[in-house]
Amino acid sequence: MSEPTVLIVADEGGRPQAGTIRALRRAGARVRVLTPSGGLLAHWLGEWDVPFEPLQLRRPRDAAAAETIRWHLDELRPRILQVSGPLAASNGLRAVQRRPVAIVADRGGAGKPDIMNRLDRASILSSRISRIVCCAESVRRSFLNLRLGTLKIPPRKVVAIHPGHDVHWYDCVPFDAAVLGVPRDAFVVSCLTLGSEVCLRSVIRACDHLPPDLPIYFLAIGAVAAAGPNARLIERSSYRDRFQLLGERSDVARIAAASDISVMAGADEGLPDALFESMATETAPVVGDSGAAAEVVEHERSGLVIPAGEPRAVAAAILRLFNDRETCRRLGAAARRRVASGFAVSGAADATLAVYRDLLSGPSGV
Repeated sequence: MSEPTVLIVADEGGRPQAGTIRALRRAGARVRVLTPSGGLLAHWLGEWDVPFEPLQLRRPRDAAAAETIRWHLDELRPRILQVSGPLAASNGLRAVQRRPVAIVADRGGAGKPDIMNRLDRASILSSRISRIVCCAESVRRSFLNLRLGTLKIPPRKVVAIHPGHDVHWYDCVPFDAAVLGVPRDAFVVSCLTLGSEVCLRSVIRACDHLPPDLPIYFLAIGAVAAAGPNARLIERSSYRDRFQLLGERSDVARIAAASDISVMAGADEGLPDALFESMATETAPVVGDSGAAAEVVEHERSGLVIPAGEPRAVAAAILRLFNDRETCRRLGAAARRRVASGFAVSGAADATLAVYRDLLSGPSGV
Protein backbone atom coordinates (compact mmCIF):
# COMPACT_ATOMS: atom_id res chain seq x y z
CA MET A 1 0.00 0.00 0.00
CA SER A 2 1.34 3.47 -0.89
CA GLU A 3 1.65 5.98 1.89
CA PRO A 4 -1.49 8.07 2.47
CA THR A 5 -2.28 11.61 1.37
CA VAL A 6 -3.37 13.65 4.38
CA LEU A 7 -4.66 17.18 4.89
CA ILE A 8 -4.00 18.40 8.44
CA VAL A 9 -5.98 21.38 9.72
CA ALA A 10 -4.81 22.59 13.12
CA ASP A 11 -5.72 25.64 15.15
CA GLU A 12 -3.35 24.56 17.92
CA GLY A 13 -0.20 22.50 18.31
CA GLY A 14 3.47 22.81 19.14
CA ARG A 15 6.87 21.25 18.72
CA PRO A 16 5.79 17.59 19.19
CA GLN A 17 3.08 17.96 16.55
CA ALA A 18 5.51 19.67 14.17
CA GLY A 19 8.08 16.95 14.79
CA THR A 20 5.54 14.23 14.02
CA ILE A 21 4.49 15.97 10.79
CA ARG A 22 8.12 16.21 9.75
CA ALA A 23 8.61 12.50 10.50
CA LEU A 24 5.46 11.58 8.55
CA ARG A 25 6.74 13.42 5.50
CA ARG A 26 10.13 11.73 5.80
CA ALA A 27 8.33 8.36 5.95
CA GLY A 28 6.76 9.07 2.57
CA ALA A 29 3.31 10.34 3.55
CA ARG A 30 2.01 13.20 1.41
CA VAL A 31 1.03 15.73 4.05
CA ARG A 32 -0.30 19.26 3.65
CA VAL A 33 -0.79 21.45 6.74
CA LEU A 34 -3.19 24.37 7.21
CA THR A 35 -2.59 26.31 10.43
CA PRO A 36 -2.59 29.93 11.68
CA SER A 37 0.67 31.64 10.75
CA GLY A 38 1.16 33.10 14.22
CA GLY A 39 0.78 29.85 16.17
CA LEU A 40 3.35 27.60 17.78
CA LEU A 41 2.81 24.86 15.23
CA ALA A 42 3.59 27.26 12.40
CA HIS A 43 6.65 28.50 14.29
CA TRP A 44 8.19 25.05 14.62
CA LEU A 45 7.27 23.97 11.11
CA GLY A 46 9.01 27.11 9.91
CA GLU A 47 12.06 26.43 12.07
CA TRP A 48 12.42 23.03 10.40
CA ASP A 49 11.58 24.20 6.87
CA VAL A 50 8.44 22.05 6.76
CA PRO A 51 6.01 23.73 4.35
CA PHE A 52 2.55 24.77 5.51
CA GLU A 53 -0.29 26.95 4.28
CA PRO A 54 -1.43 29.77 6.58
CA LEU A 55 -5.08 29.53 7.58
CA GLN A 56 -6.71 31.91 10.02
CA LEU A 57 -9.43 30.21 12.09
CA ARG A 58 -11.44 32.94 13.78
CA ARG A 59 -14.65 31.27 14.88
CA PRO A 60 -16.44 27.87 14.90
CA ARG A 61 -18.51 28.79 11.84
CA ASP A 62 -15.94 30.63 9.73
CA ALA A 63 -17.18 30.68 6.13
CA ALA A 64 -13.84 31.82 4.72
CA ALA A 65 -11.89 29.15 6.60
CA ALA A 66 -14.33 26.39 5.59
CA GLU A 67 -14.12 27.46 1.96
CA THR A 68 -10.31 27.41 2.09
CA ILE A 69 -10.34 23.91 3.58
CA ARG A 70 -12.82 22.84 0.91
CA TRP A 71 -10.53 24.16 -1.85
CA HIS A 72 -7.57 22.20 -0.48
CA LEU A 73 -9.68 19.05 -0.20
CA ASP A 74 -10.66 19.34 -3.86
CA GLU A 75 -7.15 20.25 -5.06
CA LEU A 76 -5.17 17.71 -2.98
CA ARG A 77 -7.87 15.00 -2.89
CA PRO A 78 -6.58 13.48 0.37
CA ARG A 79 -7.91 10.21 1.70
CA ILE A 80 -7.66 11.52 5.27
CA LEU A 81 -8.49 14.86 6.91
CA GLN A 82 -6.93 15.31 10.35
CA VAL A 83 -8.34 18.09 12.53
CA SER A 84 -6.56 19.36 15.64
CA GLY A 85 -8.34 21.84 17.87
CA PRO A 86 -11.99 22.88 18.25
CA LEU A 87 -11.99 25.50 15.46
CA ALA A 88 -10.32 23.08 13.04
CA ALA A 89 -12.92 20.44 13.88
CA SER A 90 -15.90 22.75 13.44
CA ASN A 91 -14.77 24.18 10.12
CA GLY A 92 -13.30 20.92 8.84
CA LEU A 93 -16.63 19.15 9.34
CA ARG A 94 -18.39 21.97 7.49
CA ALA A 95 -15.93 21.72 4.62
CA VAL A 96 -16.02 17.97 3.94
CA GLN A 97 -19.74 17.68 3.22
CA ARG A 98 -20.13 14.54 1.05
CA ARG A 99 -16.48 14.21 0.06
CA PRO A 100 -15.08 10.67 0.45
CA VAL A 101 -12.52 11.44 3.12
CA ALA A 102 -11.94 9.83 6.52
CA ILE A 103 -11.67 12.29 9.41
CA VAL A 104 -9.23 11.86 12.29
CA ALA A 105 -9.73 14.10 15.35
CA ASP A 106 -6.41 14.69 17.12
CA ARG A 107 -6.85 15.96 20.68
CA GLY A 108 -3.16 16.70 21.30
CA GLY A 109 -2.19 16.44 24.96
CA ALA A 110 -5.71 16.98 26.35
CA GLY A 111 -7.00 14.86 29.22
CA LYS A 112 -10.44 13.36 29.78
CA PRO A 113 -13.21 14.29 27.30
CA ASP A 114 -15.16 17.50 27.82
CA ILE A 115 -18.53 17.60 26.10
CA MET A 116 -18.39 21.42 26.25
CA ASN A 117 -15.30 21.40 24.03
CA ARG A 118 -16.27 21.57 20.33
CA LEU A 119 -13.60 19.09 19.27
CA ASP A 120 -14.71 16.52 21.83
CA ARG A 121 -18.39 17.10 21.15
CA ALA A 122 -17.88 16.65 17.42
CA SER A 123 -15.68 13.60 17.98
CA ILE A 124 -18.29 11.94 20.15
CA LEU A 125 -21.44 12.90 18.25
CA SER A 126 -20.40 13.08 14.60
CA SER A 127 -20.51 9.87 12.59
CA ARG A 128 -18.19 11.53 10.06
CA ILE A 129 -15.25 11.32 12.46
CA SER A 130 -13.64 7.91 12.03
CA ARG A 131 -10.92 8.04 14.69
CA ILE A 132 -10.28 10.01 17.88
CA VAL A 133 -6.59 10.20 18.78
CA CYS A 134 -5.93 10.51 22.53
CA CYS A 135 -2.60 11.21 24.19
CA ALA A 136 -2.75 8.24 26.58
CA GLU A 137 -4.52 4.97 27.24
CA SER A 138 -6.19 6.37 30.37
CA VAL A 139 -7.77 9.12 28.23
CA ARG A 140 -8.86 6.55 25.66
CA ARG A 141 -10.59 4.56 28.42
CA SER A 142 -12.38 7.69 29.63
CA PHE A 143 -13.92 8.03 26.14
CA LEU A 144 -15.00 4.41 26.13
CA ASN A 145 -16.58 4.80 29.59
CA LEU A 146 -18.50 7.89 28.49
CA ARG A 147 -22.30 7.53 28.28
CA LEU A 148 -24.61 10.07 26.65
CA GLY A 149 -28.05 8.52 26.86
CA THR A 150 -27.84 5.37 24.77
CA LEU A 151 -24.72 6.53 22.93
CA LYS A 152 -21.65 4.38 23.38
CA ILE A 153 -18.42 5.02 21.49
CA PRO A 154 -17.13 1.97 19.57
CA PRO A 155 -13.71 0.89 20.91
CA ARG A 156 -12.26 0.88 17.39
CA LYS A 157 -13.01 4.60 17.03
CA VAL A 158 -10.65 5.71 19.82
CA VAL A 159 -6.87 5.19 19.72
CA ALA A 160 -4.08 6.19 22.09
CA ILE A 161 -0.85 7.66 20.75
CA HIS A 162 1.65 9.12 23.18
CA PRO A 163 3.12 12.41 21.92
CA GLY A 164 6.64 12.23 20.51
CA HIS A 165 9.58 14.24 21.82
CA ASP A 166 13.32 14.59 21.30
CA VAL A 167 15.24 15.21 24.53
CA HIS A 168 17.74 17.39 22.66
CA TRP A 169 14.97 19.88 21.91
CA TYR A 170 15.11 20.84 25.58
CA ASP A 171 18.86 21.12 26.11
CA CYS A 172 19.27 24.62 27.48
CA VAL A 173 21.01 26.98 29.89
CA PRO A 174 19.15 26.73 33.23
CA PHE A 175 17.11 29.71 34.35
CA ASP A 176 18.89 31.86 36.93
CA ALA A 177 16.52 31.53 39.88
CA ALA A 178 18.73 33.90 41.88
CA VAL A 179 17.05 36.83 40.09
CA LEU A 180 13.88 35.76 41.93
CA GLY A 181 15.66 35.72 45.28
CA VAL A 182 16.22 31.96 45.35
CA PRO A 183 19.50 31.10 47.13
CA ARG A 184 22.09 29.19 45.10
CA ASP A 185 22.01 26.20 47.46
CA ALA A 186 18.21 26.00 47.74
CA PHE A 187 16.16 22.91 46.89
CA VAL A 188 13.91 24.11 44.07
CA VAL A 189 10.50 22.62 43.23
CA SER A 190 8.93 23.59 39.91
CA CYS A 191 5.15 23.22 40.02
CA LEU A 192 3.73 22.36 36.60
CA THR A 193 0.26 23.64 37.43
CA LEU A 194 -0.78 24.48 33.84
CA GLY A 195 -4.59 24.59 34.01
CA SER A 196 -4.93 22.62 37.24
CA GLU A 197 -6.06 24.43 40.36
CA VAL A 198 -5.89 21.09 42.17
CA CYS A 199 -2.19 20.71 41.45
CA LEU A 200 -1.19 24.17 42.67
CA ARG A 201 -3.35 24.04 45.78
CA SER A 202 -2.07 20.59 46.71
CA VAL A 203 1.50 21.94 46.54
CA ILE A 204 0.64 25.05 48.57
CA ARG A 205 -1.14 22.98 51.21
CA ALA A 206 1.70 20.46 51.22
CA CYS A 207 3.79 23.14 52.92
CA ASP A 208 1.61 22.72 56.03
CA HIS A 209 3.06 19.21 56.31
CA LEU A 210 6.71 20.17 55.84
CA PRO A 211 9.04 21.05 58.71
CA PRO A 212 9.30 24.84 58.95
CA ASP A 213 12.22 26.81 57.52
CA LEU A 214 13.67 24.18 55.20
CA PRO A 215 15.54 25.77 52.25
CA ILE A 216 12.84 24.71 49.79
CA TYR A 217 11.60 27.15 47.16
CA PHE A 218 8.70 26.83 44.72
CA LEU A 219 8.43 28.09 41.13
CA ALA A 220 4.84 27.72 39.90
CA ILE A 221 4.22 27.71 36.13
CA GLY A 222 0.90 27.87 34.30
CA ALA A 223 -2.24 29.91 33.77
CA VAL A 224 -3.52 29.30 37.31
CA ALA A 225 -0.16 30.30 38.80
CA ALA A 226 -1.13 33.95 39.05
CA ALA A 227 -2.46 36.42 41.58
CA GLY A 228 -5.87 35.91 43.11
CA PRO A 229 -7.19 33.09 45.33
CA ASN A 230 -3.93 31.15 45.04
CA ALA A 231 -1.88 34.15 46.13
CA ARG A 232 -4.14 34.57 49.15
CA LEU A 233 -3.73 30.87 49.97
CA ILE A 234 0.04 31.24 49.83
CA GLU A 235 -0.11 34.20 52.21
CA ARG A 236 -1.41 31.86 54.92
CA SER A 237 1.44 29.38 54.38
CA SER A 238 4.57 29.20 56.51
CA TYR A 239 6.46 29.04 53.19
CA ARG A 240 4.81 32.23 51.91
CA ASP A 241 8.17 33.84 51.11
CA ARG A 242 9.36 30.81 49.13
CA PHE A 243 6.74 30.87 46.34
CA GLN A 244 7.05 32.53 42.95
CA LEU A 245 3.92 32.51 40.77
CA LEU A 246 5.38 32.80 37.27
CA GLY A 247 2.20 32.38 35.22
CA GLU A 248 2.38 31.06 31.66
CA ARG A 249 5.94 30.72 30.38
CA SER A 250 7.64 29.81 27.13
CA ASP A 251 10.87 28.75 28.91
CA VAL A 252 9.58 25.78 30.92
CA ALA A 253 12.67 23.70 30.14
CA ARG A 254 14.98 26.41 31.52
CA ILE A 255 12.96 26.67 34.73
CA ALA A 256 12.84 22.89 35.09
CA ALA A 257 16.59 22.69 34.51
CA ALA A 258 17.06 25.07 37.43
CA SER A 259 14.89 22.86 39.66
CA ASP A 260 15.61 19.71 41.64
CA ILE A 261 12.15 18.22 41.15
CA SER A 262 8.96 19.01 39.27
CA VAL A 263 5.45 18.36 40.59
CA MET A 264 2.34 17.75 38.48
CA ALA A 265 0.06 16.13 40.99
CA GLY A 266 -3.42 17.15 39.90
CA ALA A 267 -5.98 14.81 38.36
CA ASP A 268 -6.74 14.15 34.68
CA GLU A 269 -4.26 16.74 33.41
CA GLY A 270 -3.54 15.05 30.12
CA LEU A 271 0.03 15.01 28.82
CA PRO A 272 1.30 18.58 28.54
CA ASP A 273 4.61 19.26 26.82
CA ALA A 274 5.85 20.74 30.10
CA LEU A 275 6.08 17.29 31.70
CA PHE A 276 8.35 16.01 28.94
CA GLU A 277 10.38 19.22 28.92
CA SER A 278 10.97 18.82 32.64
CA MET A 279 11.90 15.14 32.42
CA ALA A 280 14.26 15.82 29.50
CA THR A 281 16.24 18.25 31.68
CA GLU A 282 16.88 15.46 34.22
CA THR A 283 14.50 16.96 36.77
CA ALA A 284 12.91 14.25 38.92
CA PRO A 285 9.13 14.21 38.30
CA VAL A 286 6.42 13.75 40.93
CA VAL A 287 3.04 13.11 39.29
CA GLY A 288 -0.50 12.16 40.29
CA ASP A 289 -1.73 8.61 39.83
CA SER A 290 -5.10 9.38 38.22
CA GLY A 291 -3.97 11.10 35.03
CA ALA A 292 -2.09 10.30 31.87
CA ALA A 293 1.24 11.33 33.44
CA ALA A 294 1.25 8.07 35.40
CA GLU A 295 1.70 6.26 32.06
CA VAL A 296 4.88 8.24 31.43
CA VAL A 297 6.54 8.19 34.84
CA GLU A 298 7.49 4.77 36.21
CA HIS A 299 7.17 4.83 39.99
CA GLU A 300 10.54 4.56 41.74
CA ARG A 301 12.29 4.16 38.38
CA SER A 302 11.90 7.45 36.52
CA GLY A 303 10.07 9.47 39.16
CA LEU A 304 7.45 9.17 41.87
CA VAL A 305 3.74 8.51 41.33
CA ILE A 306 1.59 9.66 44.25
CA PRO A 307 -2.13 9.95 45.04
CA ALA A 308 -3.41 12.85 42.93
CA GLY A 309 -4.28 16.08 44.71
CA GLU A 310 -3.19 14.86 48.16
CA PRO A 311 -1.15 17.53 50.02
CA ARG A 312 0.32 15.01 52.47
CA ALA A 313 1.53 12.82 49.60
CA VAL A 314 3.06 15.83 47.86
CA ALA A 315 4.83 16.83 51.08
CA ALA A 316 6.13 13.31 51.65
CA ALA A 317 7.54 13.14 48.11
CA ILE A 318 9.21 16.55 48.40
CA LEU A 319 10.69 15.75 51.79
CA ARG A 320 11.96 12.36 50.67
CA LEU A 321 13.82 13.78 47.66
CA PHE A 322 15.05 16.76 49.69
CA ASN A 323 16.63 14.38 52.18
CA ASP A 324 17.89 11.89 49.57
CA ARG A 325 19.63 13.88 46.85
CA GLU A 326 21.22 10.78 45.35
CA THR A 327 17.79 9.26 44.66
CA CYS A 328 16.63 12.61 43.35
CA ARG A 329 19.50 12.75 40.84
CA ARG A 330 19.02 9.09 39.89
CA LEU A 331 15.32 9.57 39.15
CA GLY A 332 16.07 12.72 37.16
CA ALA A 333 18.62 10.97 34.96
CA ALA A 334 16.22 8.06 34.46
CA ALA A 335 13.43 10.49 33.53
CA ARG A 336 15.46 11.81 30.59
CA ARG A 337 16.24 8.28 29.44
CA ARG A 338 12.55 7.41 29.72
CA VAL A 339 11.55 10.22 27.35
CA ALA A 340 14.36 9.35 24.92
CA SER A 341 13.55 5.65 24.76
CA GLY A 342 9.78 5.52 25.22
CA PHE A 343 8.42 8.71 23.65
CA ALA A 344 10.50 9.37 20.54
CA VAL A 345 9.03 11.33 17.64
CA SER A 346 9.57 8.34 15.34
CA GLY A 347 7.30 6.24 17.55
CA ALA A 348 4.49 8.81 17.42
CA ALA A 349 4.84 9.05 13.63
CA ASP A 350 4.79 5.25 13.21
CA ALA A 351 1.66 4.98 15.37
CA THR A 352 -0.03 7.77 13.40
CA LEU A 353 0.81 6.06 10.10
CA ALA A 354 -0.68 2.85 11.49
CA VAL A 355 -3.96 4.70 12.15
CA TYR A 356 -3.99 6.07 8.61
CA ARG A 357 -3.28 2.65 7.08
CA ASP A 358 -5.94 1.01 9.20
CA LEU A 359 -8.50 3.52 7.95
CA LEU A 360 -7.53 3.04 4.32
CA SER A 361 -7.57 -0.74 4.55
CA GLY A 362 -11.15 -0.85 5.80
CA PRO A 363 -14.02 -2.40 3.81
CA SER A 364 -14.68 0.85 1.93
CA GLY A 365 -11.08 1.91 1.65
CA VAL A 366 -11.95 5.18 3.41
